[in-house]
Amino acid sequence: VVKAEAYDGELLPRFDAARHEVRAFGRREHLGAALGAEPAEIEAELTRNKRYGHSFSLAILDLDGIESAVDRLGQAAGDEALREVSRILQKNTRAIDAGFRISADDFAIVMPGTSVAGAKIVADRCSAHLKEARMFDGTLTAAWGIVEADDETAEGLNTRALAALNADRAAQRG
Repeated sequence: VVKAEAYDGELLPRFDAARHEVRAFGRREHLGAALGAEPAEIEAELTRNKRYGHSFSLAILDLDGIESAVDRLGQAAGDEALREVSRILQKNTRAIDAGFRISADDFAIVMPGTSVAGAKIVADRCSAHLKEARMFDGTLTAAWGIVEADDETAEGLNTRALAALNADRAAQRG
């Protein structure tokens, strides 16, 4: 199911694996938005991690090429590409995973019970499907920041995920 709602006059698709749909949501200025998940979901997973030793991984996806493609092809093409990205993420994650659009070209996936190695398998699979989709004539690229939660705060988890994302993007650029 693909749904989109207007937020300040724009369609902002949101991937939500638990509901298997793309939904709209606006930018929020709290830490949960930066992490890519509702603060309660991140905090709940961190609590489970601490209390029961249940691991989870956070993967942040940064898409490069959307803004320049929208400039060339128009907003409708960008919206359709974001819906396709959401479909790819949905097809390649589990029902218990939670995915969110966190900015114009960034998504995040919270994967309960998943090691960093397992999360990298999911990311590699999603990246392969994104490449196969050849959005914007193959100019859309993906970088991932993937971390497994430790005994840490949400802020610490966010910092590590963003550092991993920056390292992946730098490695791609050579």
